[in-house]
Amino acid sequence: MSTVGHSVDITPVALGNPPQSRTLKKRREREEDDLMMDYFSLDDCRLVPGTEDVEAMAGSTTFLYQTDDTRYETGFTVTVYYWWNECDASCVENQVLQTESHLDLKTFRNEILNRIDNLLPVTLVKVETVNGTLEVSVLPRNLPEEKAYLHIPDTLATVSRVSISLLRKCPVMTSHFHIDIVTIAGDPTGSRYVFKRYGIPIDREDGPMSALLSEVEHLNRLQSPFIIKPVFLVTDDSNSWFRGYLMPFMPAGTLTDVFDDLLIKGNTDQDSMLEPVVLNPKFLETFSRVSGEDIISIKPSISKLSWPLKHTWSIEATSGVVVLHDNGICSGDIKLDNILLGQDGHLQHIDVAPQDGYTELYVAPEFDLLEPGIVFPLTRARDIFALGIVLWQIAEEVGRFEREDRSGPPSLVWRDGQGSTPQWYRDLADRCIAWDVDKRPSARDILDVLHGAKSQKL
Repeated sequence: MSTVGHSVDITPVALGNPPQSRTLKKRREREEDDLMMDYFSLDDCRLVPGTEDVEAMAGSTTFLYQTDDTRYETGFTVTVYYWWNECDASCVENQVLQTESHLDLKTFRNEILNRIDNLLPVTLVKVETVNGTLEVSVLPRNLPEEKAYLHIPDTLATVSRVSISLLRKCPVMTSHFHIDIVTIAGDPTGSRYVFKRYGIPIDREDGPMSALLSEVEHLNRLQSPFIIKPVFLVTDDSNSWFRGYLMPFMPAGTLTDVFDDLLIKGNTDQDSMLEPVVLNPKFLETFSRVSGEDIISIKPSISKLSWPLKHTWSIEATSGVVVLHDNGICSGDIKLDNILLGQDGHLQHIDVAPQDGYTELYVAPEFDLLEPGIVFPLTRARDIFALGIVLWQIAEEVGRFEREDRSGPPSLVWRDGQGSTPQWYRDLADRCIAWDVDKRPSARDILDVLHGAKSQKL
């Protein structure tokens, strides 16, 4: 039986010290000394009648006032809510929703901020234009009891802790909500970490508070080089309330980021190069554009990574799933976006705690996506199906794809010619996505095949 550990040194075939992912953006600079827009959201989205366009009927913009934007919970956080106004078509709230943007600083300062009588550290307001005047109403924040921060359980007693007041936001930001890149004040190494946290401020619409705590508990109890480990628990200043956790910062990001970056390297037409691959039973749309040719006849692009590297990555991605299943855990969210590439060239799974939700592209065909409100059972076969797609993505270097027909397994189309994937590997991936769940191999069986092929240098 194959062991689950780093059995090979992949330095000679790895990317070396992978470059920083282009998904990391420079943090937004202040436009005014004491005021900045933090983030905005569009809500209650619906189809425009007679079109395929989607429009938002509500939204919110959060502003930071008199804050130190490198630290947490300083100054004032003001969230402004607004809805589509049927009575005044040209009002400011409709303009914001139509442009899918956020309230501007001038409107907030001149028409909203000076109308809030009692500004609290966390303030919620709603605005509505009535007879040409923007009316401002302060909303009660009354959060339900289940939105309170949780005590850190004894199961996490061995994990180091750091107060949120000691964290400093880095000048780069991620594209993921509630995830920041931070350093720790006073740390002589200046190490960067990923801070996965609750929303600041907590919103009543946020997910269960227990989900993030359950996630870090699962990560902490899995002793494996293929599962990321929490480095610090983040607490309040009393050192007892859970605010999130820190994990190692991996500049290259997820394998989705890595493959996207490889794809656009040396290309100027970045937008067209990031069209997703489309999988269905009939054809494959690839990233490679051929002017004047029908999309069905286009061939996949040439491989940019060596087969030994992709073979090793497949072993590591599978090893992570073996660890989960050997510990009685079914994730329900195995996907390329949940696999990080470290600076040593090795892979680690993140977000491994069992999920009530799902990512549609990776959902096995035995589950009906059309049934509203369904919670899919967590099964090993479900994880294996998703792993099969991940193995295909690794071999074909596909970051983004679409499954147009999700009622059955996708037809995986493989690269031909130079750098093509061996037939034994293709057969293995096809077995993983078999319609009959009983014909899908176990994670351990997949790992044995991968290790066996490695030893035979297939």
